[in-house]
Amino acid sequence: MNGGMSGDITIYLRGGVYALNASFTLDTRDSGMNGHRVIYQAYPGETPVFSGGIAVSGWSLYDVGKNIYRAPAPAGLHTRQMYVNGVRAQRARSVLNPPGFTKSAYGYVTTDAAMANWRNPEDIEFVQLYQWKNYRCGVASFSGNAITMDQPCWTLVQAPQQYFTMGLPTWIENAYELLNSPGQWYHDRSAGYIYYIPRANEDMSRAEAIAPVLETLLRVTGTPDNPVHDITFKGIVFSYATWLKPSTPEGYPSLQAGQMLTGNPADYRLVKTPGNVSLYRVQNVVLERNVFTHLGAAGLTIEAGSKYNQVIGNIFKDISGSAIVLGDIDQPQTADAREITKDNSIRNNYIAEAGQEYFDGVGIFAGYTDDTIIDHNELENLPYTGISVGWGWGGGDPSVAKNNQVIHNRVHHVMQRLEDGGMIYTLGAQPNSIISGNYLSNQTLNYGGIYLDQGSQFFTIGDNVVASSPYWFVHQAIQPPAQNNTVLNNYADAPFFSQNQGFSFNVATVASSAWPVAAQNIMNDAGLEAAFRDIRGGVARVEAEAYNHGGPNVGYLDLTPGNAGGVYREDDVDIYPCPTCSNDYTVGYTQTGEWLAYSIHVPKTGLYDFNFTVATPDAGGAIQLVVDGAAGASSVATPVTGDWLVFKPATLGGVYLTQGPHTLYLVFTGGFSFDYFTYSAR
Repeated sequence: MNGGMSGDITIYLRGGVYALNASFTLDTRDSGMNGHRVIYQAYPGETPVFSGGIAVSGWSLYDVGKNIYRAPAPAGLHTRQMYVNGVRAQRARSVLNPPGFTKSAYGYVTTDAAMANWRNPEDIEFVQLYQWKNYRCGVASFSGNAITMDQPCWTLVQAPQQYFTMGLPTWIENAYELLNSPGQWYHDRSAGYIYYIPRANEDMSRAEAIAPVLETLLRVTGTPDNPVHDITFKGIVFSYATWLKPSTPEGYPSLQAGQMLTGNPADYRLVKTPGNVSLYRVQNVVLERNVFTHLGAAGLTIEAGSKYNQVIGNIFKDISGSAIVLGDIDQPQTADAREITKDNSIRNNYIAEAGQEYFDGVGIFAGYTDDTIIDHNELENLPYTGISVGWGWGGGDPSVAKNNQVIHNRVHHVMQRLEDGGMIYTLGAQPNSIISGNYLSNQTLNYGGIYLDQGSQFFTIGDNVVASSPYWFVHQAIQPPAQNNTVLNNYADAPFFSQNQGFSFNVATVASSAWPVAAQNIMNDAGLEAAFRDIRGGVARVEAEAYNHGGPNVGYLDLTPGNAGGVYREDDVDIYPCPTCSNDYTVGYTQTGEWLAYSIHVPKTGLYDFNFTVATPDAGGAIQLVVDGAAGASSVATPVTGDWLVFKPATLGGVYLTQGPHTLYLVFTGGFSFDYFTYSAR
């Protein structure tokens, strides 16, 4: 039909689940012709779902004492994920930082002799979160207390940076013997069964359990001389896909931002996490108002000299790796213009809860690209960096990277698991590039809201607002240093960090409650534009441990010196490991009169309902909500849940908030564990 096109061809996709048993694949023959487009579009009022998952059914109670259910696994199933009633289940895992391990040349030595008798040792995976890396390596064998790890994974995770190699596990994963909490699952491939502990209110006779089996839902592939072009995808849900390479002996030898080592350890190379939706050598392709969710690799990759493509108004949520990956990392220079990823735009997308399995994944990653525009996106609740632009540590070495713009984005509540990243992060020289008009807030862990790492050059950074970050700006001094950048007319309530002597800049440092009008205008303009704000959803979630920076009497008041839990943040707030909690941590040991402060930005004036998720065996607790330090605060009693790790909501309704930035002070009465809170407009 597209041979002699005189107008667009629209393929309407009726609503329902398209259960794919192979990738939906397009090539150059499927392009729009004669200046017209081929459009794959949802039928009006209906939702087509491209699904790579299969149902798991036939559940029965297997272990009454532990409430473990079992179902026969579909024939030939190999997956790393399972979703129950649309919620990602957690692979069975140990406590955080399990004791009794020492590192050896071939893996580990453990004091737990029982591990050698666990079923299916080849299924077990050791996971470490360290600085900006998330290592994953499988077990090859046990010999008494000695654990030999898979090769080449174990050798790869000891390279290439001497002081940043895989060490002791943050947790151990994927063994039946580790099943201990609601929402956890284990797939015994040798016996052909799946085990699961239901969450509260899940009836396994009615629950929908989906295991993803496809690794690629949509693949569009052209050639250097004949790229695929002039195709639109609109209104499609891409869901339920996996990625199996981390389950091979190569594991997941993380380097940074979803890039990993592969191949012969003596001559390794870098590869990107693949996309469950993959565009390769494409031009003038538009992805508009689609949903990417429940995915096991990166959400969307666009690479290999792709040009003039638009990613606009999409939702990316609940993704194992990075949400969007643009460009390449292995080709800094080329004389062949066909190989340059150029003139692509990423606009008005909503990205949340990426990096759910590979915590080094980022919201938006652009490698060696030219004329990339990242504009008016909103990114939140990410474990590592929000937007990462550039690659390589070559300093002034020329590359194809230039003319990139990161403008008018809202990035908040990021860096919640790993360190040494930022809300906006750069690497390498990128002449004539701009970071402007962004509203960046609530970065939990180090380092800077805007972080110019090694070799970052030729950026103009101006008219940004940075709120509640360890540092508002980091200018890296390690060779080759960040240099030749212009920084002016920014607003921040956090300090500046640089080891570069003689570097100068100007910034208006203000209290978060006193942003000038110019800063408020930047805040209000950043993020999703009016025509796309409907994609965001109505409920915002804030982790309890993501309270504001600024120290005592600014970000918190804690009445007992020292962090009694000894983890996560280095101040006096008592934070504890909690594998069953959101983000794996809880604020605990609260006392009457203590408080935590949180910065939020309210999208519109009106009444808001708050839910505080708490746990306590004691009566008499309460949370008082004070907005901007004003009088007339509201209060809600905390429920008695029977245990410090059994969480229930405490609901506070009808809080009036005006549009714009606010500081919330949560003042505590009594003792309880505090996991997170949500707020939503009525």
